[in-house]
Amino acid sequence: MSSGNTPILSYHAQHHRVRLELTRAMALSSPLPPPDLAQRAKTKLESVKKENKIAFYEVFEDKLHSAWKALRSADGQPPTLSVSFTFASGSPVIPGLTVVSTGGAKPGVTISTDKPLDMKVIPREWIRASISKLAKDKGIQGGLFQPQLQSAIMRLMSGEVLDKFVVSAASAIPAVPVDGKVYSVMANKSRVEIVVFVGDIAALQSDEAIENLIGVLRRTMGKMKAAGLPPMRMLKSEMISCIRAAMTGLERVGIGMPLAILAAIPVEAPKAAARKFLSFHVTEDKMLASIISFDMKLYNDPEFKMSREFLTEQMLISHLKFGLTDEFYAAIEECFNTRVTLEQKTVANGKPPIMGAEPYLHLVYKDAPENSDPNAVLNIREAQQRSIVQMNQFVAEVRFQTVPEIGANVFGQSLIPAVGAALQVTIGEGIQQKKAGKFYAMFDGLPKYEDGKLTISKVFVHQGDVNLKSGNIYFDGPVEITGNVDVGSLVRVRGPLIIHGSITGGIVISKEPIEVLQSIVTGDNGKVICSTHIKADFIENSRIECDGSITVNRSLVSSEVVAGLYIRTVAPDGVIGGGTIMCRGVVAAANIGFTKGSRTILIVGLDHKVMRRIKLRQKRFDDLTKAQERYKSEFRELAQKKDKQLTPKHKQMKEILKEKMTNVRSLIEKVQTLLEKAKSSMTYNAEAMIAASNVFAANCQIEIGGYHVVMEADTIAAAVCAKKRRDTHICTYDEIKNDVENRLGSAPNSAAPSQDSKKAG
Repeated sequence: MSSGNTPILSYHAQHHRVRLELTRAMALSSPLPPPDLAQRAKTKLESVKKENKIAFYEVFEDKLHSAWKALRSADGQPPTLSVSFTFASGSPVIPGLTVVSTGGAKPGVTISTDKPLDMKVIPREWIRASISKLAKDKGIQGGLFQPQLQSAIMRLMSGEVLDKFVVSAASAIPAVPVDGKVYSVMANKSRVEIVVFVGDIAALQSDEAIENLIGVLRRTMGKMKAAGLPPMRMLKSEMISCIRAAMTGLERVGIGMPLAILAAIPVEAPKAAARKFLSFHVTEDKMLASIISFDMKLYNDPEFKMSREFLTEQMLISHLKFGLTDEFYAAIEECFNTRVTLEQKTVANGKPPIMGAEPYLHLVYKDAPENSDPNAVLNIREAQQRSIVQMNQFVAEVRFQTVPEIGANVFGQSLIPAVGAALQVTIGEGIQQKKAGKFYAMFDGLPKYEDGKLTISKVFVHQGDVNLKSGNIYFDGPVEITGNVDVGSLVRVRGPLIIHGSITGGIVISKEPIEVLQSIVTGDNGKVICSTHIKADFIENSRIECDGSITVNRSLVSSEVVAGLYIRTVAPDGVIGGGTIMCRGVVAAANIGFTKGSRTILIVGLDHKVMRRIKLRQKRFDDLTKAQERYKSEFRELAQKKDKQLTPKHKQMKEILKEKMTNVRSLIEKVQTLLEKAKSSMTYNAEAMIAASNVFAANCQIEIGGYHVVMEADTIAAAVCAKKRRDTHICTYDEIKNDVENRLGSAPNSAAPSQDSKKAG
């Protein structure tokens, strides 16, 4: 085990491998790992190389930095949490081992050996290191898909000679979703392999979990056998060892998850002890195999039974592993039943590779998102929006009308298709090609593919309404909507927003100005939030929050509105009335409030951000207080019962209520402290004003600059100021007209008034 804050390096002389062990305590002691670790590993393996024990070595510094960062970020884990992994490895040249790039759209390599490898002399670690190094030299970035590499190693360990055995690059394997799952079992029928993708290493450590996994694997193998595939063997001990080791490996801190483990491969050819009853002829191209020798005397043997298993075993003796179909077996079974010779009967047919043809650019971002969890709640509005992309999103890829497929001969050797015709795609602004034929977004935007050029536009124009059919809009740039934003819709942008229609029940959020050419009517379920400026023809029955200013052409009525700089109407008969109007600077309109109608609450000249904080904390305080009273009432009801009346459930509920009351009491105290702190931090604007050029209604409830002001009667051309004039807050509109016009003429994103003061007394 590791001790202190010093990472431990250990060298395995037989395998030429350097292991590194780290703890969370070590990682927390420094933002970066010790710089000498890589050099120490290099020095050791360099000396081994000079002794001609190895031909090459590699030091995996990226693993060190990833592990160090993951351990530092493992919040909630003890300092003793440790991981160990292969930090460096080397290998001599393995005679007869060749690795060739597959090329084409799906990167990978083919592995071949000219004779069986002596596994007593060549450890599997050398094979893994050699293949990985040779693949890297062939341009395979990001490594190989480990289960397929393990499959090649297991076949070599069984004495098999590989002939162009395909191992795909890790980048070529589609991501397997395991969200919320301990593991997912995937069967590859073309390779006759089963892979387990582990999503939760810790949950798979118990014997019961392992047995459940093994049961799933057995059922999967049974289904593959019923489908006519060759017999398989489960790599039980290797799989369990890998799962156990992952608890102390990099997977423990989330690196390399989900973990892919090879679980089953085809049964190797029977050894010499198996009796050979059939001989086969294989065509020169290895694509067709037929029976050329069958002893008719076998029909007289009562123990001889024709079965698919018998035929498969006989084929495996001759290393025939692919191409036995139901049709071929049915013809052979018919000959057996009628006691006709099996000679000349076809037993296997290879599958020719298919070259990709008719390339085209598939716009991946328009595809409906996959839902990996069948029990998950699908947000239809989110799923419907497929016209814009986000940074690093997979945008498009080159595909073929005729999909390329890897073939196989009767010996099970992979046949790589030739590379299909290329598609010329011009990369424009906002697009990068991370992999061959795969294009990704460099920033949020609207993809366009015209005349062979793929680009992303930073300006998004949405035609029509934003609704359930169109989906929600998220965009990091300017947006123009030619229609309405309907009920339940969400528009969240970071650039200027223009809406040609209305906002009717939707939620609209933007940092930059929002201009609505018609109306805003959000109701109780919608909301408009902006950091700079909101402009609309009229606003009614809405919830509005703007750190800057709000301009309305006609009227702002019956709404809950918060603004920083000012709120104003432009029309000569414009109205601001009803609801609650909160503003730090100026509220101005022809008419303020209603002479007959609902009351207008005006809270002007205070820090709207602090007031918003106070409201949130006050609501939290009220909710907790109500919950405490409810718990007390339920507890008193139980406390009044006699002991004989209390069931075990009642007693359990009493203990739960005691715990809830204790917890809520603590929360109430914390929230109350935060509430008082927020109230004490409130500042007021001494330059705040409310101005009505026509009528200022008397039924307005006014608080300005921290002072309560009463308008005794409906007044023509009146104003209310935070700073008293002639010992009163009320004055004529003409007195402050110039000040109001100057303040309303300031830029929407200018700084808020700075002449603030704490309310005195």
